[in-house]
Formats: sequence, C-alpha cells, structure tokens
Amino acid sequence: MPTIRQADCQYPSRGDIDVAARHSLGASDIGCASQPRAASGLNPKGDCMPVIRGKRWDPRPAETIQKILETIEQMVLREGSTELSVRAVCEEADIARGTFYRYFSSKEELLEGFSRHMREKFERKVGEVLESSVDPSERFAAYLRCVWVYLNADNARRLFEIEPVFSVKDFRQNFEQSIKRTQHVLDSTFTDWEAATGVTLDRDLLSELLIRYMLSELIVPSTGNYQDFLERTTRMVTALWPRPR
Repeated sequence: MPTIRQADCQYPSRGDIDVAARHSLGASDIGCASQPRAASGLNPKGDCMPVIRGKRWDPRPAETIQKILETIEQMVLREGSTELSVRAVCEEADIARGTFYRYFSSKEELLEGFSRHMREKFERKVGEVLESSVDPSERFAAYLRCVWVYLNADNARRLFEIEPVFSVKDFRQNFEQSIKRTQHVLDSTFTDWEAATGVTLDRDLLSELLIRYMLSELIVPSTGNYQDFLERTTRMVTALWPRPR
C-alpha cells in the first residue's frame, strides 16, 4: 500500500470573491471576455469583467456583483441564518431590487452563481496546492486535505442546510463533471498506484466513489480530524483495488 503523507492546504480568505460572476449575469447588455464576444464586448483589461457593449468600460457592474456575492457568503456563514431570499439579500447588501435583477434574473440564478463561485474557488486552490506536490502520493494527500478543509471550514455545508432543495439539484447537475475533474486531478496518483501494485484500477469508479463519499461527508459529517479523514478515505479506496492474480 502506497505511503500517504500529509500536505498543507490553507483555505483562501472569505474575501477572495470572483467579481466576474461569469455565468450569472442576467442582463442582455452584459458581456464576458472569457466567452466569444464582439470586440466591443471586451473590457480594456481583456479579462472576464462585466462590460457594457458599445459603451466605455465601467467597473461599477463588477463591483456590484462582488458586493452581492460577498453579501450572500456572509449570510450563509452567519449562525442562525435560515433564509436567502432576494429581499433579504438586497436589504443586507443595501441595493435596490432593480439593481439586483440587472445581474441575476432570479434567486435560483443567484444560488447557481454562488455555487459556481465556490466550486471555482475550490478548484483554483486544489490546482495551486498540487502544483507544489510532485510525488503522486503527496498529491492524493494534498487533494484530500483541500476536500476536508472545504467540507469543514467552507460554506458548502451551511448552504446545504439553508437551501437543501437547490443544493441537491446542484449536486446532481454537476455530479458527472465532478467525477471527470477528480479523475484528471488524480491521474498521476492512479498511475503510480497501478505501477506499485501491478493491477489496473477502475479510475472512473474510484473517482465516482470519492465524489459520493464527499457528498455523504457534507450531509452527515464524520467525527475526527483531517488525519482520521485521510486514513479512512485511503483505506476505503485501497479496499476496492483488484488483487493481483
């Protein structure tokens, strides 16, 4: 069985908000430079910031979107918060409902944008951590460290508690893509395990198992610290390895 070593993974600050809100813009005159647009749809910086087509680039839409996302993040993390209505978000952010609907057509779209923001932030952090982890076993430990921090120190569980119907729908919609991303991230680890054991692993199944296990941890948290989580997850994964003939 490969040796698994713990890797450090500090979680990004709560103020690290993706002001682009790339897929959450509801207004028809808002563009994003990460998608194919006419030349007039790009802002002067060439990045994925909201811009008004045919007009001089104005940073205020991006600032408003950032303010809305920061507000919903604060509301999710707040103890005792049980509602994420459009009215509550507007009151908390001190913006008019008309301003809100300029960027988000509904509460559902806001939640989708916020959920996407959390996933992208998690994936960026995983990418940053794995860049410094050359050893495949270290990469597995680093990946699980990020997962554990995401589950226990982030707002993913709080969002599920406050908006369970949306969260379950979101899990289903992103399930297959999550499996593909996990398999891609752990590709070198799977290759190393196959070389060490002399068996061919079902990478799709192992990746799916990891995602399903993470969802179960999100809904029914286990006790213990990160080291317990690492050892338990490693035992579960290696128990599925085929035995050499």
